[in-house]
This record gives sequence, C-alpha cells and structure tokens, in this order.
Amino acid sequence: IMQLIGCVFQMPMFAYSKVLMQWMGPQNSVLAAAAAFVIRFLTYTFTTRVWQAFLLEPLQAPALVFTTLALAQYTTQIAPPGLEYTTGTLANTFSKLGSLTGLVFGGRLMASQSANTMFVITSTVIAIIMFIHITSLALTPSY
Repeated sequence: IMQLIGCVFQMPMFAYSKVLMQWMGPQNSVLAAAAAFVIRFLTYTFTTRVWQAFLLEPLQAPALVFTTLALAQYTTQIAPPGLEYTTGTLANTFSKLGSLTGLVFGGRLMASQSANTMFVITSTVIAIIMFIHITSLALTPSY
C-alpha cells in the first residue's frame, strides 16, 4: 500500500517534470528533495501508529522525483556529446552506491539503537549537507 501511495504522488510529478525543472532548476530541486527527506524522517520519529506513516508517504514523491530530475539535469550538463547514456549510468551507479551505504549503516544503527535515532541522525546529516550546498551556492559567483 505504501508503494501505491508513493506512485500515485510520483506519477503526476514525473509527468510534469519538464515544467518542474524549468521552474526550479537542478539546484533548487536538490534542496527540495533534501527538505522532503528531512521533514519525512524527522516526522517519522513522532509517529506512534502504523497508519501515521501512510500520511508521510506522499513526501517520498518530491524526495525521489526531485533527486532523479536533478541528477538527470546535471548529467546532461556535464556529459560529452554522445556519451549522455554512459554518463547517466555512471551517475546512477554512484547514486545507488550511496543508497546502499545508507541502507547498511542505517540498518546497523537501527538495530543497535532505535529507528528514531536512525531517523534523527539521517535527517541531521541531510540538513547539514543542505546547509553546505546552500552556502556553496551563495559563495559561487556564477549563481
């Protein structure tokens, strides 16, 4: 059921992905995805019933869609002509390795501490990365 809820919210966002990327751009897409992750993970720490997680699942849509769109946009910007597919595959490989690393360390943390601790630490790390990203954008003259 959780996957169905996520897909229902993701499909319209992917359908209007071109409009979203023109409106937001890759930098703001990364920030929107990170914000969705932080809100979702921190809110999970306050849930006490399983049904409450269903209310948070729509936040998976912006987290996934904006991450995917920003990755695709950045890939097309840096890929040499004719190598867009190869560059995209390489970028996705690194993205999935990051997810795998998060799953392993997050799972170990959840097993040794608690789910709440894992969600707080994860959202804190993402918030710190968001801050670094915003600061680097502000300090980069081309933006």
